[in-house]
Amino acid sequence: MKTVYFLYRDEHEELVATLGAVDTEVDIVYRSYSSYGELESLEFDSISHIVVAGSIPVIKEVISIAVEHDISVGILPLPQQNDLTTILDLPKRAEDAFLVAIVPSEQSVDLFYCNDTMVLSDVHIGNTSILKEFECNYADNHIAQRLALFYSSITQKNPLRHHKFTLRVGEQAEVTLSAIGMIGLDYDNRSWMSHTLSSYLSSQDGQHILGILSPTSLFQHFISQPFMLMWQNRDRDKLPKTIGFVKGNRIEVDCDEPIEVRVDDSVSMQTPVILKSVEQALRLTVGDRFWQRQ
Repeated sequence: MKTVYFLYRDEHEELVATLGAVDTEVDIVYRSYSSYGELESLEFDSISHIVVAGSIPVIKEVISIAVEHDISVGILPLPQQNDLTTILDLPKRAEDAFLVAIVPSEQSVDLFYCNDTMVLSDVHIGNTSILKEFECNYADNHIAQRLALFYSSITQKNPLRHHKFTLRVGEQAEVTLSAIGMIGLDYDNRSWMSHTLSSYLSSQDGQHILGILSPTSLFQHFISQPFMLMWQNRDRDKLPKTIGFVKGNRIEVDCDEPIEVRVDDSVSMQTPVILKSVEQALRLTVGDRFWQRQ
């Protein structure tokens, strides 16, 4: 009889103790591990589903080995991983999210990679920090904080410095363009960029989008664009003048000079990079609204 495994690191034993008291009517094996190598010793033929709680690197470790053995995965976000709870449309209360995460999934999602690094949320290439700042902080701040955020953004060094990028989508010819930065994403991760491009995103079509930021004035970048972040009912089929995008299952990105590439706000590398999507590679347990957005 196959069972559900709950994988975690030792530092999360208190959370596991709380979840162990939840009445699930499911046979769950709780397993702590300290390294990726320990996962390879699991008896995969006896596992029907894996639930993981941990940091983003830990989650990626478990996903990699689950994909290798065709096992569905549920993710239980830690208390500080509110963004992950929102992306997966899971209940905020850990016990309720646990009851969702332990149910094996028959639906699959694409996997997104930057070079050989798995991407759970998005890829930021070049100067995209202003969008991240407004996305995370603007709506919750009072007027004085908003003005301070504008000022710090405008006074940063070379805020509108453009780079010459070279893109190749699939087997198409190379295209050169000018931009300050780009954001790659595979599905609606509830960010400002995914909200803007939601009409073109799907987690099940084997393709990803590379959003291109190309403002030509401080007004466009720091005033008109951030104010659009607050406008929730805008026409999503009409993109701001500062933004374009390309879509494909493999996009090569190069630049006239090496610039920083950040994966999931942590892993850093430099251009050139290759973004690629693997169609419906992972059976993933998520909330119902996640599938509705697809």
